[in-house]
Order: sequence, then structure tokens, then C-alpha cells
Amino acid sequence: MKINLVLETQYKEQILKTIQNKLCYQEVLPTPNNRPYIVIKDVLSIKDIESIKENQYAHHRTIFVVKDSENMFLLLDFYPLCFLRENHLNDDLQKAMELIINIYQGIESILTFKMGYSYIQIKASQIVYIESIGHYLIIHTIHNQYQVREKLKNVLEQLTELSFQQIHKSYVINKKYVKEIGATEVILFKNISLPIGRKFKNIT
Repeated sequence: MKINLVLETQYKEQILKTIQNKLCYQEVLPTPNNRPYIVIKDVLSIKDIESIKENQYAHHRTIFVVKDSENMFLLLDFYPLCFLRENHLNDDLQKAMELIINIYQGIESILTFKMGYSYIQIKASQIVYIESIGHYLIIHTIHNQYQVREKLKNVLEQLTELSFQQIHKSYVINKKYVKEIGATEVILFKNISLPIGRKFKNIT
């Protein structure tokens, strides 16, 4: 497995030195011929953010090198894969490499949801189940839950290749957290019990 990297950063040498022992990669130019690729880009000022607006980066394929948390918040509109903090570059790179490998192997996926005037990003592997209530979804993760305005159908389209299954008109579960499947209910992580709808009896 070879990762295509687009390096638009002043920390290119440091980044390559860190990743060369863990990733098989090639440096490429950002052209449609070599997609998918991961972009690592410096965003160290407001001027850098303005330049991003002029380019189209694939969602969840860009890693931003940032100076402070204020820039991180502003950059969520561009659906980054993750961030590298300038003063924690090596530590953050280690985590980023694991995420890149998992995404390329189809093990991990990132979901982005709008919450009010901001966005949150959730690893699909952390989601236990998704609950639909009216025009909202409750995303239940291992540690937290988030209410977002989104349609269940739209989220399902993003999860088709992962271990998720709809069991009811209002529930989608992550099969890796299933403990037991009964005739009318599914028992999940922490003994969470969810009903199985009539249309969804054939749970695998």
C-alpha cells in the first residue's frame, strides 16, 4: 500500500523524516490522476486560510499544520482529516499516520456533522449507534452523544462500506458493538437495548 502525499509545508523534511519508517509513500502533485492523496498544508495565519478558499481540497484528505486552536476552529469548515500542532508536530504526526493507514485500509472513516454554527468530526469506529428523532440525529459514541441536524439516509450513504446496519426506521447500529441479537431486540455495548423493526429482521 503506497500513500500519495502532497506536501505544502515548510516542515517537509521533518515530516518526511518522521513518516518514512512507518509509511510507504510517494510525493505527488495535486492532480486528478493521482487521487486519492493526502495533503499536508501549513495554515499558520489568516492569510493562509484565505488561500485555502481558492483551492478545492477533498473532504477528510487534508491535514493542516496550525499554530493555535483559533485557526483549528476556523478550518473545520474545510473538513480536515486532522491537525498537526506546530509545537507538538512529532506527537501529532504519530497519531495522524495511524489514522491515514486505517483510512487507506478501509478500517476507519471520518464523519462530519454541523452543530449550530460549528462542526464536529467523529470517527466511525467510535459510534455505537445512531438514533433518528424528527429532523435530528443523536450520535451515540463510546463516551458521548451528539445531537445534529441531519437525515439518517444521508449518514447511511457514508457508512455503506463499514460495519453499520439499520435495524429499525429510527436506529442504525455499529455491528462491532453487538453483544446479542434476539427476536425483537439487539443488545449493544453497555447493555444498551434497541428494538428491531419488522422490515429489518434479517440482521447479519
